[in-house]
Amino acid sequence: TVVDFNSNTSPATNEGNTFNLNNPKARYLRVNMNYNSANQGVHIIEFEAYGQVSSPVDPQVTIEASDASASENPLDTGTFTVSLDAVNNNSGPLTVNYTIGGTASSGSDYNPLSGTVIIPVGQQTGFITVTPVNDLEIEPIETVALTLSSGSGYTIGSPSTATVNIVSDDDLPPSGNIALNKPTTSSSGTEAASSNAVDGIYSIDNWWGASPFPQWWSVDLGDEYDLSKLVVFNYYDGIRYYQYDIQGSLNGTNWTTLVDFNTNTTPATSEGNTFNLGNPSARYIRVNMNYNSVNTGVHIIEFEAYGTLTQNLGKNFPNQTNSPEKRLDETSKKFSLSVYPNPSKYGNPIKLALQLPKDESVSVEIFDINGKMVTNKEFELQKGFNEVEMPTNYFSAGMLIVKVDIQGEIITKKIFLE
Repeated sequence: TVVDFNSNTSPATNEGNTFNLNNPKARYLRVNMNYNSANQGVHIIEFEAYGQVSSPVDPQVTIEASDASASENPLDTGTFTVSLDAVNNNSGPLTVNYTIGGTASSGSDYNPLSGTVIIPVGQQTGFITVTPVNDLEIEPIETVALTLSSGSGYTIGSPSTATVNIVSDDDLPPSGNIALNKPTTSSSGTEAASSNAVDGIYSIDNWWGASPFPQWWSVDLGDEYDLSKLVVFNYYDGIRYYQYDIQGSLNGTNWTTLVDFNTNTTPATSEGNTFNLGNPSARYIRVNMNYNSVNTGVHIIEFEAYGTLTQNLGKNFPNQTNSPEKRLDETSKKFSLSVYPNPSKYGNPIKLALQLPKDESVSVEIFDINGKMVTNKEFELQKGFNEVEMPTNYFSAGMLIVKVDIQGEIITKKIFLE
């Protein structure tokens, strides 16, 4: 109530009644006509109001996750909606600031966000899209959490924070023997089938065998794995011993020695021989059976392999860590990328090896673990193998994300800078 005239007893005149106010703020005015001393009708000939336009009140801004779930493959984006409590009637667009948190890493788990959202004139909402990066890492559900922060032309309401979940499509790493029931081949299988060595049967009369030595036996794991352990069960009788070596390959053509057992003179037993490895990457494993101390036949009762799916395709074998020559399977991937050495030393360049099916323009960006881009560079690369370098003498030590954009095809790798 800005005026109370309910106790008036003075007759109305052509001059009307004037009420001076102390500048209350209002947009709408209402006159409650409560009494007429002559009859039951109430009448207003004219109503006047005077004042100045009030200083505008800053709108209140809130945020919500209007699409709170995103996924890597198939690609499904998540969305934050930033809303005002009134339409933006300013002379220009309103910029709303926000900070970024959560367990997901900007640049490697999702495309970097700007930290601001624009609400145009005449609009009441703005949108922030979270676009996941389809990496090859085995990850749990990760989060992107945004919190509104102060800025010019608005106040912060509630809710002021919201979260989008990113779901990885990558399967959990297999547990147990990853060679079990996988496809096998051998140099000769006239005595027993090569598949006997991965059928899970450890009976002494169930083996793959061939004669005369040397012979080889191979298994295709189906995917690239970081190998932690291999176990070989040979035919055993308490007397005979075998000598062999084990090789690994990413493409079935270029092989690297993983185990050298060619000097062994210890008889085979029912426990087999276990070889712990330093996580070399391989899809194909080959056992070269070179010697049997009793006769010319060589035998494998069972072969076991253990490891996890390779997270960085094209990872090096131990004796290739700093080599720029990459043995890449051009038919298995459209593009192939290796980043090395990993970890890298501060001040030394990070090297990138790319295998391309044709000449391409390539953009390389490097982000810190908080999603801040620390450097970027453009390259014109040729079909086939390419090696480029990114300097590190102005980086900070820690985890870095290397993002390579090849005509819209995105590949990311993580590398640690010591």
